[in-house]
Amino acid sequence: MTATPPNDNVDLIEWYFEKGVDRWLPVSSNPEKVAAMIESLGGEPDHLEAGIPPRGGSLTREVLAINLVLAGCLPAYPKGFVRAAVLALASPHFNLNGVQATTHMAAPLLLSMAPFDRHSVE
Repeated sequence: MTATPPNDNVDLIEWYFEKGVDRWLPVSSNPEKVAAMIESLGGEPDHLEAGIPPRGGSLTREVLAINLVLAGCLPAYPKGFVRAAVLALASPHFNLNGVQATTHMAAPLLLSMAPFDRHSVE
């Protein structure tokens, strides 16, 4: 079996998807992908989505967009779920500060088994 690498003009992650080896691979980011994701979130990259405990980090739309791109999301994907999950984690009712600022080895984990795959939205 011989591997044939893509040429320089191909988005590597798109090439992986075409070859069917796209599951669980990290996705590289670039300014164009992030800009498209920011637009799909409503624009305004500096818009504050949430403050993240315990240090009060700022989750802006730009930061959210970067993480969505790195997770393999496309701008066409429904992002309401991700936004709702982030807001729920940052809510005082969840007490992320109590989870993050502890000597116990706790960490929140959110799994989603979406009823669509990458190819169904294209």
